[in-house]
Amino acid sequence: MEQAAVIEIIIKTLDRFFASSFKEAQLSTRHYDFTSQHYDFSFPSTIASGLTEQRLQNRVENFLKHHSAVIDKNNHYLFDESGNIRTS
Repeated sequence: MEQAAVIEIIIKTLDRFFASSFKEAQLSTRHYDFTSQHYDFSFPSTIASGLTEQRLQNRVENFLKHHSAVIDKNNHYLFDESGNIRTS
């Protein structure tokens, strides 16, 4: 999947999940980074490997749903390939 498509799918998924407006924060070779007024997220650059658009959307949604109880505003969350997070 093209990088631009991956970025677009993740932004749309984040926008919908948080009812917020996300944008790509920076270009990195290891992570896709996104920010909004209240949230910052990073996903591994390999998150879309071998996935269709729908499966990528589902994967991001599952990562967010699984951790929704611990996601607070004004923190940065870095997801690893398995969907585990750490705050920074």
